[in-house]
Amino acid sequence: MQLLSAPPDHHVHDSVRGWLASYQQRKPEHCALLFERYRAWCERHQDKLWYMSQSAFYILVERAAKFADKNGRKLQIYFEQNGKKEDRDIIRYMRELKKSGNPFNKHSSGQYNPLNTDDYKRIIPGEPRRKTKKVPMIQIADLVLYPMAKAGYDQQYWPYKALRDNGKLIDCLLDEGELASCGIKYSCFDPPKET
Repeated sequence: MQLLSAPPDHHVHDSVRGWLASYQQRKPEHCALLFERYRAWCERHQDKLWYMSQSAFYILVERAAKFADKNGRKLQIYFEQNGKKEDRDIIRYMRELKKSGNPFNKHSSGQYNPLNTDDYKRIIPGEPRRKTKKVPMIQIADLVLYPMAKAGYDQQYWPYKALRDNGKLIDCLLDEGELASCGIKYSCFDPPKET
């Protein structure tokens, strides 16, 4: 079954594959729902499509950096080695943040209090470091990331609820006024609904 023909631009096609690949649910209606949400997202952002991994990196790093800075800490970024191109991309994304700052629209992103290049250089010394799957702590990210992603459409998912109820998510450590600029961001979903 073909839900939608492949987009003519390989960049868009790659971003769709990457976005969908992060979700492991196998139910057809679930995949169709996610694809429909992503398609709608693409339509709203046609003029500025890029890899979702790039957007996610910028958002995640900025929010983690704000949290580290608020607590008087520096941030060191570790990532799971994936492939030469993907690993180079992550390092390039960090270099771009330190050189040019956040690439998002200044007007619409102003509400999130974006960091500037000096902030990134001060808070995040060095470059992201690759780690292999053999490092046990690198696997913890997968155990936390999937429940957070799934909470974008199902806040009753028990691993998410367990993390939330035990104060293990960033949102549990922030004041209400900090959630929009430092908390978990579901940029491709409508706001999650409490059920």
